[in-house]
Amino acid sequence: YGRRGGQQRYLCKECFSVFTGGRKLEVEVLWELYQSGLTYQQIASKTGVSQSTVKRQLKKVQINYQSPRLSGGVLHLDVTYWGRNKGLIVALDASSGRVVYHKWIAHESKQDYLDALTAIRQTGYQVKAVVLDGGVGLAIASDQVKIQLCQYHFISIIRRKLTLRPKLQASQELLSLVKSITYLPKEKFIELFTEWQKQWRDFLKEKTVNEETKRWQYTHKSLRSASLSVQKFSSILFTYQDYPELEIPNTNNAVEGFFTALKTALRNHNGLSQENKERFVEGFFRHRDIARLTNKAQKEEE
Repeated sequence: YGRRGGQQRYLCKECFSVFTGGRKLEVEVLWELYQSGLTYQQIASKTGVSQSTVKRQLKKVQINYQSPRLSGGVLHLDVTYWGRNKGLIVALDASSGRVVYHKWIAHESKQDYLDALTAIRQTGYQVKAVVLDGGVGLAIASDQVKIQLCQYHFISIIRRKLTLRPKLQASQELLSLVKSITYLPKEKFIELFTEWQKQWRDFLKEKTVNEETKRWQYTHKSLRSASLSVQKFSSILFTYQDYPELEIPNTNNAVEGFFTALKTALRNHNGLSQENKERFVEGFFRHRDIARLTNKAQKEEE
């Protein structure tokens, strides 16, 4: 029904009222809907605009997550991957649950973990201890920072070597002992492991000779490997008990749960380009912080 000031005018055929068309979209509202897990189609249906409009408006959102300035504490440090060559290293403050560092990487290396600690310390954050799940992260020198190896990940390491249902009695006893680390005191665990080693010392030394090559190898290689892993990691399995005043978590469950929530949110937007995926992740961090701080404020008021 004509145009005015460059805007389309419309005439209602039922009530004959004249009005200006168009719909003002709040980009922040669209972004909140997007972060909540709604697809482009669902957002378009909810707001009454086309999918192309939703995509165009969301591209205008500039997200630059600023890590909070915290004085210090214990960190969960881990990496999650999307495919083979794209990973995200994240440092999570154990007390507040907030992301204090993140960086996109191709393949995790010792240097990535060292760079993370350096960058975090440069912000004034005092790293009191780090909880890791194993891998190259354990290459961080323990004299630089106190390290706690995630006990659940350690159980998984031993279980992979011995299988879920080992047939050998020695393997069964070792697996049962390792599963008890989550509730046993450090001294008791070491005592029981030392007794196990004495009991099965000769069994672990058994060798098998190849008749053709005349070369030998240990008969129970997997069991020996599991035993050596317990010896190797025993010094960082109970750091949380050595320093109770630091309140160090004995597992990396917090960051694992964080990664699960992030990937669940992203699963609703399959096919994102890497640029959009990174924007989404930044927005996820911010959205999560706002939600946590709001819940904290509400609890304090109650």
